[in-house]
Amino acid sequence: MVPTQLLILPISEHITFDLKQIFIAIWQPWPAYISILLTLIYTITTPFTSSDRTTPASERKNLSSLRWVYAFAFGNTALTHLVSWIVSLASVLVPDIFNPEVVDYLHPGRVFEVPIPWEEPVRTVASVGHGVHAFLRWDYIIGSLGVLVWAGSLHGAAQRGVYGSVGWLWLLWKVGLLSVFVGPVGAAVELMWEREELVLAKRGLTESGKKDS
Repeated sequence: MVPTQLLILPISEHITFDLKQIFIAIWQPWPAYISILLTLIYTITTPFTSSDRTTPASERKNLSSLRWVYAFAFGNTALTHLVSWIVSLASVLVPDIFNPEVVDYLHPGRVFEVPIPWEEPVRTVASVGHGVHAFLRWDYIIGSLGVLVWAGSLHGAAQRGVYGSVGWLWLLWKVGLLSVFVGPVGAAVELMWEREELVLAKRGLTESGKKDS
């Protein structure tokens, strides 16, 4: 949040455009910041929270907590995706509720347009904001696609481990449908949630099998 707040500081005598570029550079490695903070938190809190004994009650509690985490992540990404589409589509269906000056900018064709870098002639940007929008569109596509492929790969591996095979056609259909309604990141969260459930179910069967034997 701190690097993000630096980005929205107004331009002034002390906050120059060059300093804004430095703030943008500071903001870029935010995934590394999250990873480092989580590692530190885990290292500091583990001695106070870890236990050598794993009881069925603690496993059920961990599973419940895990489901709440995935539900929160899924709801968060789905909500932002739906709000973006609803607001943009509303500018077409009910344009009278918007200020006439911004209706054109909210059109889905402009909000979700993906500029092609290799098109001829090369497209020029009308403003810094227009250029940033084009950059963020590609940043979102590449980043979310990478996460989605990673989650799909892990989900497929979990299916193979539990069922012995992977239903790729059904998996691709599910990914496509989820990507439309909750976004590609929401689809990735759902795949990881299902993957965790498969892994935990397999572990439960294995443990019961050992007990039975």
